[in-house]
Amino acid sequence: MRQFGDGYIKLYRKCLNTSIWEDADLWRTFCCCLLLANHKPAKVVWTNYKNPIQIEPGQFVTGRDSFHGVMYPNVKKTALPTSKTVWSWLKILENHEILSIKSSNKFSIITITNWHTYQQGESENFQQNFQQASNRLPTDFQQTSTNKNDKNEKNDKNNTISSNEDVEREKGRFKYPDNFESFWNKYPRPLRKADTFKAWKNAKRNKTLPPLTDLLSKIEVLKKSEGWTKENGKYIPGSVKFISGAAWDDPVDLLPNCGPSPEDIEKARRRAEINRQMNMDAEERSRVAK
Repeated sequence: MRQFGDGYIKLYRKCLNTSIWEDADLWRTFCCCLLLANHKPAKVVWTNYKNPIQIEPGQFVTGRDSFHGVMYPNVKKTALPTSKTVWSWLKILENHEILSIKSSNKFSIITITNWHTYQQGESENFQQNFQQASNRLPTDFQQTSTNKNDKNEKNDKNNTISSNEDVEREKGRFKYPDNFESFWNKYPRPLRKADTFKAWKNAKRNKTLPPLTDLLSKIEVLKKSEGWTKENGKYIPGSVKFISGAAWDDPVDLLPNCGPSPEDIEKARRRAEINRQMNMDAEERSRVAK
């Protein structure tokens, strides 16, 4: 059996209010990730890989079979879910934006979302910050765990607020733009509002964000799609992933008699693209004229 070092993690009672707690397999998977995650930078040597792998706090290196072996170390294989099934649980957690997975053909790096936010240890504001962060998450899953390995080693406070916007948000005075609020209120899985707004601003800055009316129309279509209705919406991407991944351009598998056809959606997308290009051209002409 693989041996692990000393240390411990924190779990908060609010976990009892989440759907992850209600699903024994997902809960076991999530806890396993917390227990495996590094609490400080390290270089890891991986089997059959020459170069050491740089790992940051909140990350760990694993593979499909390796993670399966940690999840079920001493149980007969005939009684186990397969490694493919166990890996699908990780993908569900990724879809909920609880973690992210970066894979190569030799290994995968798992990163726990918001690790640094919940690494404030015994700081006076930890409970307050944790509660504020939890309130921003839906009951589907409220990130409620911190890691403190190696005998309660204290962490550096690296959460310095870096912009006026963050300062205003901390003071409760920040007001999101109306367009963003309209999206936030319509999207079926709104997660991590501040991070979603950052992705929104980046998309707007890169001129990839469609007009609000087109975006909301596409969301209404996606709500009726097979992917978003499957298993009561379990596979709907979180709002950050939707915006940063430009998921409004993804193909849609509609359920029978549920909204416009894929051809209609493609035509609408092309019209929106033409409109964006025309707006960009108009802005360029205006800039040259000045």
